[in-house]
Amino acid sequence: MSLSPLVIAVTFAAFVSGLDNGLGRLPPMGWRSWNCYHDNIDQTLIQKVIDAMIDTSRKVDGKPMSYAQLGYSEVGVDDNWQYCMQEPNNYFHSDKAPYGWPVVDLERFPDLTALVEYAHSRDVRIGWYLNNCICAEHDAYPANEVNDVSFLRQYDFDAIKLDGCSTSHNISN
Repeated sequence: MSLSPLVIAVTFAAFVSGLDNGLGRLPPMGWRSWNCYHDNIDQTLIQKVIDAMIDTSRKVDGKPMSYAQLGYSEVGVDDNWQYCMQEPNNYFHSDKAPYGWPVVDLERFPDLTALVEYAHSRDVRIGWYLNNCICAEHDAYPANEVNDVSFLRQYDFDAIKLDGCSTSHNISN
């Protein structure tokens, strides 16, 4: 005896559930600084990108439309925001793990609070890159994940990008 695909689908549908909180309906949609500018970024440039995300000078089906209105509502600040100390080993925290806090390059990003508020006041989410100095750290130090996340929360960032270019290879623990 074989079961019809409809019976199988209805049976398994009873066991499937999810949160109806609006999250995860689409993949993350936005813009990251690395893809365009690599390490040549600063706060002024990121603010211009935020403005470009809400610019309605483009038309979609004859109507003025912004990238944000189309769902591309996040700007991601990527690598080279940090103050990379040449010694020891391009480290960018104030102390070794678990005590270190990220050290921001204040010449490039003089006021992170203002940057985040700028994005949020325009209904744009803002993300942050939380790995090392252009892959120069080379696993020299243990990760500072707890303080790094506290740093992100302190400034009210909306998202985080992690990749394999740091000591944060396994963030499941």
